[in-house]
Amino acid sequence: MRITNKYIADSIVNAIRKSTEKLADIQQEVSTGKKVNRLSDDPITAGRILDYGSILKSAEQFQRNNQFGLSWAQQTESTLDAVSVILGRVKELAVYQSTDTANKETRKATANEVWNLYNELIRLGNAKFQGRYIFSGFKTDVSPFQKQPDNSVIYNGDKGEFQIHLAENETITINLTGEEVFQGVGLPQGVNIFNIVKSVAEAMDGNDRDGIASQIEELTKGINQVNQERAKIGGVITRFENTIKLFENYKNNVTELLSNVQDADMADAMTRLATQQTLYQASLSAAAKIMQKTLLDFLG
Repeated sequence: MRITNKYIADSIVNAIRKSTEKLADIQQEVSTGKKVNRLSDDPITAGRILDYGSILKSAEQFQRNNQFGLSWAQQTESTLDAVSVILGRVKELAVYQSTDTANKETRKATANEVWNLYNELIRLGNAKFQGRYIFSGFKTDVSPFQKQPDNSVIYNGDKGEFQIHLAENETITINLTGEEVFQGVGLPQGVNIFNIVKSVAEAMDGNDRDGIASQIEELTKGINQVNQERAKIGGVITRFENTIKLFENYKNNVTELLSNVQDADMADAMTRLATQQTLYQASLSAAAKIMQKTLLDFLG
């Protein structure tokens, strides 16, 4: 069979093209640090990489959900801590002002402090997290508690339970409603702590020793109620913290699996790059000599 000059030239060009493509692939592997940069490089491995990537994306979304829920619950817990402190202070003042040592003047002066604590309770009842009212149920854009002209407080929220996804097919309620926490609605032997503190302030204003004394036990009930609600949210916080740790470990494991199938062995890649560059230069040099000889044969 006669080997034509065109056949020789085409063969050389084809060999150089393949060498160039292989060199480019290795260079891309080195520059990206990835063994697979296109689906065509390794369809099976590429599929596994996509699967691991999807798993990580889902895990990261659950992590964001859990972190949001944790922060919400922590805000709720700190608010209830403050409410408990206020009720404790009101009880302390009520105990003293119900004794024979107190008088009209001390009770009147103390009533001012109690009214201030009452207003602070309302402010805490309207606490927010990231612009949302935490005690309004589903109505997170509505201020849950509103003070009336007679100093009573009404609830504007609802009974909605704000739930988020902890994990696949697993949800958790992260909120406590204001009517439950502050007004005792739906709780066994629940009490309205706004009404209790208001009654204490009014009794002090009216120098009503018996009226003050009658609210001391109610204040104890209110403190216990708030502490029980705080214990509930404490359980939610623990659940979130544990789930966040589990997802962190899960993500680390999946990331390691992804790295094993995706990340290039850089030492090996650099060695192959150097080898391929040498082969590429050698193929160019050989091609130049062959092409020169072919041209001379053609001319001669």
